[in-house]
Amino acid sequence: MLLLSDMKNIKEMLKKEPTMLQTTKLEVDNYQEVVELWKLFRDENKLLIDDYWVKQFMAFHKTETNHILLYYSKNMNECLLMCRTNNRYFNIKIPDSDLGKFDKNFIATFI
Repeated sequence: MLLLSDMKNIKEMLKKEPTMLQTTKLEVDNYQEVVELWKLFRDENKLLIDDYWVKQFMAFHKTETNHILLYYSKNMNECLLMCRTNNRYFNIKIPDSDLGKFDKNFIATFI
């Protein structure tokens, strides 16, 4: 369950500039696909796609640092926040009508 303290940590991280921003070949129609990729990587250290940057971001997501991975798949009207705060993981979809204007898939990190 997402606690108020978790939301405050997430909000504070998002107020900062991203520490990394990278385009990626990974394109999905449903963010659950990304969550499933993460679960497989977390549990078995396997990645079903050949994308250097996705692998780097997934490896970073395993670290103990409080952080957010923001993933956007082009032309979608929302993004996925894969958060780690207070030693717990949360996935949050954030809708935004302006996001559908991007024509690139990208991942950003916030600490």
